[in-house]
Order: sequence, then structure tokens, then C-alpha cells
Amino acid sequence: MIDIIIKKIIRLIRSDRKIQLKLGGILVLLIVVMVQMNIMKKQEKELAQVRKENEMVGQISEMEKEIKFQDLKNLTPEKQIAAIKRILEGTSYRYGVYQAIINGHVYSIGSVIGDYTITKITMETITLENKQRREIQKLYFPEEYLGDLNILY
Repeated sequence: MIDIIIKKIIRLIRSDRKIQLKLGGILVLLIVVMVQMNIMKKQEKELAQVRKENEMVGQISEMEKEIKFQDLKNLTPEKQIAAIKRILEGTSYRYGVYQAIINGHVYSIGSVIGDYTITKITMETITLENKQRREIQKLYFPEEYLGDLNILY
């Protein structure tokens, strides 16, 4: 029974030009849709890769700060000061105590960073002392930051 129906459909398709054109159009549309789906799958994979790479790029500056901060002991004192200036984020005053925020960590007077000890902190400056070289360095915030001090209560 099914064989007879299939044979009749095939004869109808062979004899009717309109049906042939319509079926050809449907076939072309199916091929286009399948190709488009494959392209979309490929683009989704590429987009996921780009998002992953973009996330990694966003972390590079933090990674660089961490690497520079970890290697302070290996640097000369002059380069240590330059590195600390780059990672100096701010100061705060809380419960009567000044603190420095350096590379995301909070330091107070007496804290050691590389070869330097923090000897004084104000809202505008951080004073560091290198006892081996008997040297005192005062780090100032750039003027554009002084109006936007980070005060914690």
C-alpha cells in the first residue's frame, strides 16, 4: 500500500513542472537554513572564545600589578619606589588611624613593602624609609587625585 502511494507521488512530481519547482525551492531553502545553522554554531563558538579572551585581557593589568608587587625585593630601591608609586591606590582615615591602600592591600605605619617601611601616612602623602640606605622617600598623590580622596568611616 505504501509502495503504491510513493510511486504515485513520484509520477506526479515527474509530470508536474510546478510541483518540481516548488519542491526545488523548498530544497534550496532547507539547504540555506542548514548552512546558516552551521555558520551560527561556528559564530557562537568564536564568540565564546572572544569573550574568554576579553575576560583575560581585563585581568592583565591586575596580573601585572601583582607580578610587579611580588618582585619588589628583586628591584633596586629606586625602582621599588617607582613600582610602589604605580600601585599606590589611596589613603584612608578610619578610627583615628591613617592607612595606605597599595595594590589592593591595606597598610599602616610600620608595614614593610620591599626594602621600605612605612613611617608616616597622611591623606596627601606616604613616607617610606629604607634603613639599609638611610633614605626617606615621600610619595605624593598627583594633584588631580587630591580632590577625590578615599575617606572611609
